[in-house]
Amino acid sequence: MSTQDSILLVDANPEDVELTLLAFSENDLGDCVRVAHGVQEALELLFGEQAFRPTMILLDLRFPDDAGLAVLRRIKRDWRTSMIPVVVLSPSDEAGVLEAVGLGAAGSLAKPVDFEEFLEAASGISLYWRSRRMQRERV
Repeated sequence: MSTQDSILLVDANPEDVELTLLAFSENDLGDCVRVAHGVQEALELLFGEQAFRPTMILLDLRFPDDAGLAVLRRIKRDWRTSMIPVVVLSPSDEAGVLEAVGLGAAGSLAKPVDFEEFLEAASGISLYWRSRRMQRERV
């Protein structure tokens, strides 16, 4: 998988990961998703020795001790990752979503969602993805 065409999904819930991968597969993006099953794994992928630079990050905020927000802060304050769009995944009534947007998140998706709603969201990401690829091909 090329880091130019990749999405990093940071989510510890196996069912949510499966739903996300299925929705992206339905939109021909399944091979673009790399999964970090926790914040430590995400930090290692992004800032470790073999630094991974995805084009987009989907970050679940539902980690203990606001660890999801801590990861977002780290991503947005580091020059190597600050320009990567981060979409946060969280219950829509969670105050953390507003804080995440204030920290620089590109947007949010409410969780949990039913599969049809998530397919629609994945379709929107797919359209964004295809337009980015077309822009790069023109350059």
